[in-house]
Formats: sequence, C-alpha cells, structure tokens
Amino acid sequence: MLLPWFLLSTSWEHLRGITVPAWAASYATSYMAGILIQDLLGINVTYSIVTGQVEAFFSVAGCLTPNNSSDRGCGPEGPSVTYQHLQMETWYGNYPAVWAQTQTFATPPKLLGSMGYEGTEDMYFSSRELSAAYETEGLALDYWTGFDATWKQPGLYFDQPSAVNRSMLKPCADTNLYNDLMMSAYLSASGDTDGVVVQPDGKVVGKCPGDGYFWLSPSCRSDPTKCVLYITGGGGYGLSGVLQRATRWNIPLAFGVGATWGDFVSVANTKKSMFYWWTPDPTFLEMSPVMTKFPAHDKQAWEQGDISTAALGVFIGKIVSHDLSALAPRLVGFLDNIQIDMDTINAMMLDQKTSGEEWEPVMCRWLQNNPQIWSSWMPDDSTCFPKFGMFDEITEQFVSNRDDKEGLRLDDCL
Repeated sequence: MLLPWFLLSTSWEHLRGITVPAWAASYATSYMAGILIQDLLGINVTYSIVTGQVEAFFSVAGCLTPNNSSDRGCGPEGPSVTYQHLQMETWYGNYPAVWAQTQTFATPPKLLGSMGYEGTEDMYFSSRELSAAYETEGLALDYWTGFDATWKQPGLYFDQPSAVNRSMLKPCADTNLYNDLMMSAYLSASGDTDGVVVQPDGKVVGKCPGDGYFWLSPSCRSDPTKCVLYITGGGGYGLSGVLQRATRWNIPLAFGVGATWGDFVSVANTKKSMFYWWTPDPTFLEMSPVMTKFPAHDKQAWEQGDISTAALGVFIGKIVSHDLSALAPRLVGFLDNIQIDMDTINAMMLDQKTSGEEWEPVMCRWLQNNPQIWSSWMPDDSTCFPKFGMFDEITEQFVSNRDDKEGLRLDDCL
C-alpha cells in the first residue's frame, strides 16, 4: 500500500464506481487511478467490468445493464442516477452516435482531457526485419518508400504467402474481401480493376488468385514470390487502408486473414510478416513492432474516400459522470491531471504480460517505483471549489484566504 498523501474529510461512500472496458490498457490505467484514489484521496473504489467502449458510455451514463445489447437498462426516460463515476482510457471518437445518445440523457457523461497518448491502428512489422534490411543494404522499411517495388525488393526480408498453412487462414470469400461496400470503395479510390471481380449481380469482391486465400497487390500480382506477407484478424481489420496504400505506393503485398484470433497472432509472431495492430495493446510488444510511416494525412482526400495517406491518431481521454464535478471537484482535478506517454503504458502492459500477475499488484508496483510521474497529478490540498471552503483545523473555523496553508483542508460548506 502507498503512504497517504492526504485524506478528504467529506464522506464519499457513494463515489464508488470505475467502469473498466475489458482490454489491457484500460485495466492498467483504471487500477493505476483506482489505487491512488483509494490510498491517497481516501475514497473507496470498486471496479465494474464491461465488454467495450460502447458499454462503458452507457455505464457511466447510469444505465444498469450496459453489457446487454438488447436492453442497456437505461429505462424508458433515460437514467436518473449513476453509480459509475469514471472511465479511464476512453476511445471517445470511435462511437460518435452512441456518445451523442448518452448526451441526451439527464445524466450525460462529461469528457475530460487526454490520457497523454493517442491510439493508432496501422501496418506494423517486427524490428527484426527493420534491422535486417538496414544492415544488409541501408534500406529503411519504416518509411513507405522502402517498400516501393519500383526501386526495392522488400520481399527479400519477409516470408512469402506460401509459408502460411492454409488451415490458419480464412478463404477470401469468408472475409471483408467479399464485402461489396468495402471493395467498391477500394475500386473507386484505386481504379484497380484487375484486383476485383464484378459478380453477375453487380457486387464487387476482391480477386484472390490460386487457392483463394490471399489478395495480391498490383506490384507482385504477376509473381507472388515477390510479395510481402501481410496478416490481419477478424473479418479483415484495416482492409480498406492497407489495400489502398499497397496499390497507391507500389507495395508488393499479399493480404491474408487469420482463421481465428489465435491463428492471426501466431502467424504474426512466427512468420516474417507485416501485420495489423493497434496501440496501446500488449499482443506484439515483445517484438518491438515498427509502424511504417506514410505521407502526411490528407484530410480532403480522406473525405473523398482516398485513405492511402497516414491516418490521424485517435484521441484517448477520460470521462466522468455528470455530477462528479459537483460531488468531488478535487477528484476531477486529479483525473484531469493524469498524463502518461505511450512508452509508459507499454511498460505497464508488458510487465503484466511477462509476470502473469493480476493488474492490481502490477500497478501498485509501478506506482511505488514511479512517484516522480504521478506526484504531479495530485491536486493542491488548499485549492477551493464552489460549495466548498477552506477549513482551519487549528481554529476550527472557515477562512477567507489561503495565504497560510498550514492546517487548511477542503471541507463541504453545505
């Protein structure tokens, strides 16, 4: 346990809920904040696990069964009270329609500042391949120009699509390569008529030659042995951007989808491949993955469907219940002060993954070892807020100024 920094005198039993979506960075930051709130601010904390970001929005808004997609438990008139008061690691911009819905409630969650890092989802590969290419011929694969087949042979540093057992892959027909909407958008943006098939009913699907497990980009379509192996999961996470980039920037790429999440992770870990990944996430941290940098984000092009330039980072912040600022302004100030960088959250996740411990002892250890980071988050003990006053513990009276901070603490004026 940490030594107390200060305790609040007001009763906070009703301030009890941290909503925790079930992913690693969320667990890490939630327990980090929860331990500090409980041990240093003196507020009892409980954790409520939800399945994802959508569910977290409903939870902090006061809906009673946020994990039930058919009935979130918000009630016919919307929730009137919430016992879940905050969420760390909020992917705020990913579900604008759901956020907008919660803002119509009488208990709308409030957005605080950034966590200090942005989320990304992009094309990655192991630092092992980066080093091999640079040491062999000075080839910089961390930039898109290093993959340009007009001048380079990046396939020399990666496995070919033939290296993957087909039992670990989904046939193209079972992936988003057969999604008419996505592939029509690809065709419109790229003009790559040879990379698609227009079916008799007019639907556009990806063309996967040979055994039907990989889509090949134009620069290696005639010779698959020159293709760079690319693997992703789900139905084809990141498909639209990857296909457009491979075509636009002349990257020789064989795009395949893992049959299961485990197969996707296994192929990425055991083969020399490019792969889909988002950050922060611990899945591939041991590989020290490298993200390929593309030309700067072109907002106008993206709005028109051309997403071949770099994606923008995703804002990751914190949300609190509608009433937390009034109930516990110092707590809100503390939460708003929390800032960590990507290296820090990665170190937290890697420690937990390597040790196999539960999140609470991992984060307690991190807090004990890094007071120089979190000490600046703690609010000034003599800061005053509306409906609160500075109470002199020596004279047992409220004071009109805080020039002399000795013996002063924040107390409820009501």
